[in-house]
Amino acid sequence: MNILLTGPELCSPWTEGRKLFVRDLAEVMKGEHDVSVLTTRTPGASADFGVPVVASQLPAGAAQLGGLLARLPGALSRSKPDVLLHFPYGTFRGLRGVANDFSLRCVDGIARRAGVRCGTVMYSIDRYRTPRQLATRVSRLIVQAGTEWSGPTYPLGLNTDRWRGHVRPRRRGRTLLFMAGMPNATAERLEYVLKVRGLGQLLQAGKILHPAGVDLIVASPVFGNPDLAQALRRHPLNGWADGALRIAETVTVPAIFDQCDLFVFPYAEPITRFTPTSIVESLLSGVPVVMSDLPFLCELAPQFEAVETFRNGDAGDLAQKVLGLLDAPNRLEELSQRARTAAERHFSIQTSARRLLDLAQGSAAIGS
Repeated sequence: MNILLTGPELCSPWTEGRKLFVRDLAEVMKGEHDVSVLTTRTPGASADFGVPVVASQLPAGAAQLGGLLARLPGALSRSKPDVLLHFPYGTFRGLRGVANDFSLRCVDGIARRAGVRCGTVMYSIDRYRTPRQLATRVSRLIVQAGTEWSGPTYPLGLNTDRWRGHVRPRRRGRTLLFMAGMPNATAERLEYVLKVRGLGQLLQAGKILHPAGVDLIVASPVFGNPDLAQALRRHPLNGWADGALRIAETVTVPAIFDQCDLFVFPYAEPITRFTPTSIVESLLSGVPVVMSDLPFLCELAPQFEAVETFRNGDAGDLAQKVLGLLDAPNRLEELSQRARTAAERHFSIQTSARRLLDLAQGSAAIGS
């Protein structure tokens, strides 16, 4: 089968779940199919796939969507794919949402006029849209399973080759890890990481955790800007001393998980659909997770298994849940042993690939 994967900004840095998911799909699909990628990239970024790729360099912002739409008709004419899988942005707030809605409709319409089956695959959907709303814009919407949706669903998967042969060293440390993968080192992005991704809660928890001998690693491309890294250290919410807080721009998976004892995912705002790749990576690495109790995460808890939840918005409860695990090494070891088995069982990239192709072709049953 001839498959074209497309979406804006499927390029470095390879820190966002959507990008990693498409790259993993391309790698596993190419064993049985002819796979190519059409995408865009920002200046200085690279679009390295193990399959043929066309990646136009364009300025950040709306140009990424416009450039993709301009080049899609020609790509369909040249490659003549049997299936087009479109992986859009998942952000629909304000003007970005208007542009994203328009792009969804256009990609689907271009494919339809070319006689190509198109599946619109949402890696995530923020709180400003629902699957039902998005389904009115495209021929076939495919989302991750969740409540209030009986249409096509797929399971998130990861390529576990990166973990093959990797043995996690035994630890008795007290180090936490926080990661947020979005690029663009701007003050707006820092605020997003603090308020939406919940880093602000973790900074507050440092007032309790740092005196208890706990350290924190914060990793995000946002901190490629040294001024933003300094702003984080000086932030009024920050309860961590300089010596206990390590800030990194990018890290390597799974190696970074060898340096921590717990992964903290303190997402602070509701979202419609999202299975965080970073949580799955942590579990594959044998690192238990402490996460907020937002509904979208609690829905996923049975699959994650090796997690503890804290009350969202309560930095004190976050600190107590972290200390409860760090101060109970037997419990922590039990969760660590359970983590990788659970992740391998629930998050197979091969299962994701088969399901998406069946749905895009219309040969799979609707529903989860």
